[in-house]
Amino acid sequence: MILGHLTPFFRNLPECIGCYFSTPVATISSSEEFAITPKIKEGIKIRESSLYFRNRLFNLSKGDDFTEFKTTLSQILYNEPNCVDFNINGDKSKDIYITIELNIKNSGSRNISLLGSGTIQIIEILLHLFESKKELNIILLDEPDSHIHRDIQKRLLQFLKISEVQVFLTTHNESLIRSANPNNLFFVGDEVSSNSSTVIEPIGKTKLPQRKIGIESSHHSKIINQIGSETSLDILNALEADKIIFVEGVDDSEYIQKLIEVKRIDKECVFWSFGGLDNLLSKIKHYKEFFQSLGSNQSIWEKCSIIIDADFMTDIQKEKLKNKLENKLGIRVFIWKSYTIEGTILIDNTKLEQLITTECTKQSITKTQIEIADSITSAINVVKVEKLKLLNEDAELGRRIAGQMESRIKNLDENLNISRRGVFDDITLPNLFNHYRIFSTQQLNSNRVSHICNKEDIEQILKSIYTELELVKNPEFINYFSSILNTVDFSSINNEWQELLEFIDE
Repeated sequence: MILGHLTPFFRNLPECIGCYFSTPVATISSSEEFAITPKIKEGIKIRESSLYFRNRLFNLSKGDDFTEFKTTLSQILYNEPNCVDFNINGDKSKDIYITIELNIKNSGSRNISLLGSGTIQIIEILLHLFESKKELNIILLDEPDSHIHRDIQKRLLQFLKISEVQVFLTTHNESLIRSANPNNLFFVGDEVSSNSSTVIEPIGKTKLPQRKIGIESSHHSKIINQIGSETSLDILNALEADKIIFVEGVDDSEYIQKLIEVKRIDKECVFWSFGGLDNLLSKIKHYKEFFQSLGSNQSIWEKCSIIIDADFMTDIQKEKLKNKLENKLGIRVFIWKSYTIEGTILIDNTKLEQLITTECTKQSITKTQIEIADSITSAINVVKVEKLKLLNEDAELGRRIAGQMESRIKNLDENLNISRRGVFDDITLPNLFNHYRIFSTQQLNSNRVSHICNKEDIEQILKSIYTELELVKNPEFINYFSSILNTVDFSSINNEWQELLEFIDE
């Protein structure tokens, strides 16, 4: 009864949802008659939209969106604006046929029926996006990449991501799959039937095996394997990525990727682990030679960068090492101010308080800001006292740090021809630890501890905080740092994370 009374109301609602289905288009007919709007709409519904290719262009050219349409088409096809224009001739009141030519910069005009299949396919897709804008547009694309060059595929995908349209796209194209964000990729296998209640999640949510050394395993390779490919080599992900980032270990890549996702940096990054800084320094020149030999207009090496830990170095030594590595290798280098990436959580206590507060809220635990601040200060002070004692009383620690720095100096000299004087001035090897001890003690006395806390120290601090506040460790994560990093949002990005993200986004 109630629904019956409301029927006239629903009939008068605007058409707020548009749903379009597009299949691959290789060619269009040599001529096309004018058609009325209902006939065009019916053709789109029954998947014969290409029969009205010229009609749709003609109608779009009469609207306000045509300039944006041409700019987008030019950007996708040629990676720059204002490369294309249309000559559209015909009058609905007196002509039977529509004639349309495409003007391409520096290439003259040609009838659209003579265009390449890839160009026709891009125009077909963009017509769906521009010709009938609704409050919610749903576009179904069935393997639309069949005739499209892979660079154009990537630019099309970038445009689809920022358009106010919900796009569902099916494909078996490896290049297009590699270009997509894993969080936007779904694999539908034979085991999923129309009656199945199986929940299909983005492949980006699956946990990948980690490699201590080498390219990080790719979600793309996993899905490409599942569709039957034998060529899903991870090296292809590196070659096609926007950036290749060399890191010391697999944990670094996992944590950095989380920060990239929080900041929504629109760059495809591939991480390459070396299993430690000394291993990276000993091998990086060979990687340089390899990557410089790859690429056409520019070498692959130009999109590489390095992110490494500070270890037992002073701020001045870190800056000198960064400059020396950049000059020697010809790529950008980022060195954490903290001892390791885990130590960055202690850079800003206010941001850490914010993260702990978020964790309390998630677990419905009521704690005051004073209680949270006190638990953080108490946990850090315990480690601070331990470190001061070790620096001043533990001779074994001194020998270990001096030995590590001596090995680092030898590595730099033998593999990269960077002398001790270039980074560590004229400090003699026996005095390296004393030099670091003075720097570190000054930092600790100023209540700065991130420069000396390794991952075990960070776990100790966070565990103490969680225990004091009666927080429960999230079982999904293997450590406290990983767990708390999962709560980071735009507002809780601290200065050191922000510097890293700006480094990656340049």
